[in-house]
Amino acid sequence: MIKLLRTERGDRVLLDVGWPPTLIVKGEPHAIEGPPVFEESVEEMLRAVVSTRELRAFRESGIADVIVPFDGSRFLVRAVREFGEFRLELQPITL
Repeated sequence: MIKLLRTERGDRVLLDVGWPPTLIVKGEPHAIEGPPVFEESVEEMLRAVVSTRELRAFRESGIADVIVPFDGSRFLVRAVREFGEFRLELQPITL
């Protein structure tokens, strides 16, 4: 997803459970072809970038923000769980 975000010069990628991923480019949403996102996949992605302490805090509060370095760039990974919905957002950090 990060490679796609960089290649397409997207603003962010939204991974909403039950829906295909969405790439936001210049404020416009573009559905990415493919199957809907599964909760297990989103949780696995989150576990790959947060510490045990951050994961515990996410489970208690329903929100996590983590800055992830990737190939010379940095990305904000935000996970939100509210009203039974789970979303992961990937956003490049530009200076």
